[in-house]
Amino acid sequence: MGGSDSALDAAGIPAWVQRAHATAAVGTAVIGPEGTLLWVNRAMLDLVQTPEGELLGRPVADLVHEVDRDRMAGALRALGDQPMSMARVQGPTPGSWLHVSLSLLDTDTGGRPAVLAQAVDVSDSVRTQVSLEVMSENVQDVVALIDDAGRITWASPSVRAVLGPESDSAEIIGREITTLIAHEDLTGFADALAGAEPSQEPTTRTVRFRASSGAYRYMSVTARPVADAGIGRRTAIAMRDVTEELRAKRELARSEEQFRMAMLGAPEGMAVTDSQDRIVQVNPALCELLGTSAQALIGHRFREYIPEEEREEVDQWRQRLLWGNIAIERCKHRLTSQTSEVWVDHSVGIMRDDLGNPALFVHQFADRTAAQRPATTCRPAWPTRSP
Repeated sequence: MGGSDSALDAAGIPAWVQRAHATAAVGTAVIGPEGTLLWVNRAMLDLVQTPEGELLGRPVADLVHEVDRDRMAGALRALGDQPMSMARVQGPTPGSWLHVSLSLLDTDTGGRPAVLAQAVDVSDSVRTQVSLEVMSENVQDVVALIDDAGRITWASPSVRAVLGPESDSAEIIGREITTLIAHEDLTGFADALAGAEPSQEPTTRTVRFRASSGAYRYMSVTARPVADAGIGRRTAIAMRDVTEELRAKRELARSEEQFRMAMLGAPEGMAVTDSQDRIVQVNPALCELLGTSAQALIGHRFREYIPEEEREEVDQWRQRLLWGNIAIERCKHRLTSQTSEVWVDHSVGIMRDDLGNPALFVHQFADRTAAQRPATTCRPAWPTRSP
């Protein structure tokens, strides 16, 4: 190549470029006017993980993800208006991003123009930025990025814990995300993607994802655009495993249905009241006992159907349920309505929520009016006169 810094080799690369950048830590390449690679240094070879013989003469677009090629081409065109242009593009290695600085290479020899490209791997910072952007608003189990073709370009390490040991984030990069979704749920996933627009509120859908074991996990999926990561158009998919949550809801619904059926068919009166003593549910037997309808009972406070002189005692056992360790209380009192008055054996149990707060009271009433009537209607025994 000669001793002059301005001397050109066969590819038209100035000697000073090669001497200055051959051993530099920053990946450096020279791009010809046709967009082909004329020269690369060792650091660039390490970045793109491709032998030199397979690089030289290839279009630089071959090393850029297809969704970022327009961005790279635009940066090259901008060199006519400014001395340096920068573009962050997805690198050739799946899941990697390179920050590329481009500048015109002035040879001062009248030779053909070229472009000096310097690239730095910024994958970690981009992933961190995207992960924090998505998870700062709504902490999820898994975060993934997909491109416009639906291919996974990055996934958080937590995908392994959720979908199984074989679902390593490196293993699923490059796959179409729809291949992991149950066919019946593709429409729901498409709905979530349709909401990934800056002007719209994100749409959340529940979608089944196939785990490495072959079983499906229910995931709550929210999609949103990544607007400021400098990596071209991407969609961030936030996924939260809701399999156990849905199973618990199904079990709860099944238990509630079983309770409802048992209550409807119970021969004795039953009612459910909330923590404010409002009646929320009654069965036909109680309606028959009080001679009224369910519509007339629901929404009223239970104490309205207890004679005023007996309310204090009933309030006392209610307080014992609320603050004590007693699960069930039993007492005998009257129930009144506009059309009837009955004596009942009343048992009540308390149901608490996950935090231990009182949620519901379940009441059962056994009609004891017939047994009570002789004691309440008896007359004093007057002594008889002797003849």
